[in-house]
Amino acid sequence: MLDCNPVGLPINAGTILRREGELLSDGEKRGYQAMVGAIGYLMNCTRPDLAFVMSRLAQFASCPTTAHMGAVKHVFRYIKGTVHAGLRIEGIDGHSSRVQGYFDSAFADDPDDSRSTYGYTILYGNSTILWKSKKHKGISLSTTDA
Repeated sequence: MLDCNPVGLPINAGTILRREGELLSDGEKRGYQAMVGAIGYLMNCTRPDLAFVMSRLAQFASCPTTAHMGAVKHVFRYIKGTVHAGLRIEGIDGHSSRVQGYFDSAFADDPDDSRSTYGYTILYGNSTILWKSKKHKGISLSTTDA
């Protein structure tokens, strides 16, 4: 992927990853798992922008398809295009030292099991210091539950 063409988004808008399609061979499956693990390592160290797509791709680690492998390669193309992006903690002054938090959730966004996804980010000044994206354990019956 060193000579790939970079892209601007970690996943294309409207991409729906499903549990159906042509399964990868055992060797390709191990490669897929290693690639998703590498994305997870990068995400935990310096790249919170990869959290959502990495969590979606990790859900298919036990039975990835060719579509999932294409999505992983797309993420690597995104990384290639944003290689200089990362976390930057700004200096503390009277204006930027406040703590802010943002939360969002999606109602029944997984087409396979109808479970909802939520996520949050905490900022110190203009720097993200904590983030999480997770799938609800139960099925929400309304947008209020989600």
